[in-house]
Amino acid sequence: MLILDENQKSVIIDSINAPLPSEFFWVLDLAMKDFTLAPILVLEEVTCPTLTIEVEGNLINVPASWNVLIFDGSTGDIDIAPVSQIGHRDFTAFAYGPNKTLPRPALLRLVDYKPYATTIAPALNKHQMLCYPISPELWINLSPNDGYSKYLKNTSMGDLIE
Repeated sequence: MLILDENQKSVIIDSINAPLPSEFFWVLDLAMKDFTLAPILVLEEVTCPTLTIEVEGNLINVPASWNVLIFDGSTGDIDIAPVSQIGHRDFTAFAYGPNKTLPRPALLRLVDYKPYATTIAPALNKHQMLCYPISPELWINLSPNDGYSKYLKNTSMGDLIE
């Protein structure tokens, strides 16, 4: 899994034993409705069915039970959708970054399914979504939790980027 560190550099996390060059990583804190740095306290290793999705030409392996922040570019509405639903209809991710003033939609496409794969990522609270870098300037938000009902109901993109 990739994270974006406090220096806005992509960091590959592929082992729970290897030392990390960073102490913090970018998250969307749903409770605060803001993008912020969170400390890396614990790494989690999950072995489960995994989907490979394509976004902006990048292939991302994501546990099938995870969720993605999606976005309607014409209305500004945001939602959280299970990654497993990407193959059933078209979704656009909420693509944003630390130096951006407006998000943009990034088309998500299901590419592959692996019934058994391992993913390593920082442990996330129920109110956090990982900012997964898709370019030097953009990220999408992924999370093992669906915080829509509790944190994002009746929220639009303007509430996240004020």
